[in-house]
Amino acid sequence: TGPGMSLRLRINLVITLVTVAFTLAMVYEMVNDLRSSVREEIESTTRVAVQVVETVVAGVYLEPGPTQRTEALRTLLQRVGRVRGNDIRFYDAAGALLYQSPPPTYQSGKRVPEWFGALIRPEVAEARFKLPGAEIVVTPDASRSIVEAWDDLQSFALLALAFLVLVNAAVFWLLNRALKPLPRILDALAELTHGRFHVRLPAFHPQEFDAISRGFNRMAQALEESLAQNRQLALVAQQSSDALIISDLSGRITYCNAAAERLLGYAQQELVGSPAALIAPPERHEELRAQLESIGGRVPVELAESQRLTKSGRVLDVALSAAPLVDPAADRVIGEICSMRDITEHKRMQAAERELEQNR
Repeated sequence: TGPGMSLRLRINLVITLVTVAFTLAMVYEMVNDLRSSVREEIESTTRVAVQVVETVVAGVYLEPGPTQRTEALRTLLQRVGRVRGNDIRFYDAAGALLYQSPPPTYQSGKRVPEWFGALIRPEVAEARFKLPGAEIVVTPDASRSIVEAWDDLQSFALLALAFLVLVNAAVFWLLNRALKPLPRILDALAELTHGRFHVRLPAFHPQEFDAISRGFNRMAQALEESLAQNRQLALVAQQSSDALIISDLSGRITYCNAAAERLLGYAQQELVGSPAALIAPPERHEELRAQLESIGGRVPVELAESQRLTKSGRVLDVALSAAPLVDPAADRVIGEICSMRDITEHKRMQAAERELEQNR
C-alpha cells in the first residue's frame, strides 16, 4: 500500500469538514430566519398599504359623481405612489389599467439568483378592493426585501469563508508546531530498524512527545545492551572448545558453533536446518527422541555418554550435557542446548588400561 495522508493533513481535513458543516448549519438557520423576516416584512407592509388604500378610498367617495371620484382616486393614488414594496394598480369597470404605482428605485439594478428568490419569496395573497365601476389591486412585491436578504447572506458567506481560512491557518500553524518532533521520532525509529541502536532522542517540549522520547531512549538502551550481551554470548559460544548444538523441540538443528563443525566434519550451513538424527547413529535415534522429551519436561541431561556420527561416517564416543532453551517472555521451552566433547580417545585409553590389567 502506498503512503496515505499525513497526520497533519488528516487533522486539518477533519477541522475543515467540521467548520464547513457548522457553517452550512448556520447558513441553513440564516436562510430560515431570512425567509421568516421577509414574510413578516411583506405581510406588515401589505397591511400598511391596505390601510392607506382604504383611507384614500374613504376620502374619495365624498366626491359627488363617478367621474369625479375616479379622477380624484387616481390623483390621490399618484400622490401616494409606491407603498413600501407593494404594487398598487387601479382598473376601471372594463378592466383597463388607469394607474400603476411606479417601479421601486431602491437597489433597482440588483438581481438575485433565481433559486434564492424561489427559496425566500413568501406566498402572500394580493388584496382586492371592489369599488363601484372600478377595482384596486394591492400586490405584495418582495423583490427588494429578497435583494437585501441576498446581500446579508453574501456578507455572512464572506465572513464564514474568512473564518474558515483563519481557522485552517491557525490549526495548521498549531499542528506544525505541536507535531514538530514527529519527523525526528520517525527518523530515529527508521535508524532503529536498521540496527543503529545508539540513536537517542532529545527531550521535547510537548509532554506527550517527551514521554515518547524517554520511552524510545529506554528501549534503544535496552536493545543496545541486549545486543552487546548477545554478541558476547555468541563470541563465547563460537570460541568454546566444546561442540554446541541448539535444536528446536521437533529435533531440527538451529545453531552450531565452530567446535561442532570441527567435531562432526559438517559446515554450519549443512547442519542448520537438518534433523539432529543426521549426526546420530541409527541405534541412537530413540535415545535422541527420549532426550528431547526429557528436555521438553525441563529435565536436563548431565554428562551422559553417547555416540555421534561424523560426515565421513565415523562413530564418535561423546560426553554430552543438555539443557532446555526457555523463552523468558512466554516462560516455555522452545528447544534444547546440547554441549558435547569427543571422548573416543579417552575411552580407548581406558580400554587399553583395562586390557593391560587383565594381562598381568
